[in-house]
Amino acid sequence: MHSPALVLLFQLTFGIFVLCFAILLISGLLLFYVRHERVNAVMQHPYLQYKPFRQLPLTIRATIVLDYYLHLALPKGRFWVIGQANYLLSHIDPSRVPRGVKWLIYSFWTACWLGLVDMIALWGVLSLGQ
Repeated sequence: MHSPALVLLFQLTFGIFVLCFAILLISGLLLFYVRHERVNAVMQHPYLQYKPFRQLPLTIRATIVLDYYLHLALPKGRFWVIGQANYLLSHIDPSRVPRGVKWLIYSFWTACWLGLVDMIALWGVLSLGQ
């Protein structure tokens, strides 16, 4: 990495990656361990009729929260996973969900997707610098 542009690009992509990780960590801890009762009481996922949220494996809990995210972000979508999330949560009106609940769900999954894209960009910058 001898080029000043590559150094600057590396600093930018690495900084965004660290920021995404910090947001993901904080919102994930809040979402999965501190405020999960309130979020699930508002969103009422059908899978929670069979087992409480705390008794489910982390992958299933993350899938439930992904359904919440997709339903809030794309409420009219009918394609693939988005359509399934909207079908499962059709009883929820996204405009009536409190902002505190939306904030947690949006921050967790947006940081996850943005961090994934940024990680690909970071690897690209690292491969350019060799």
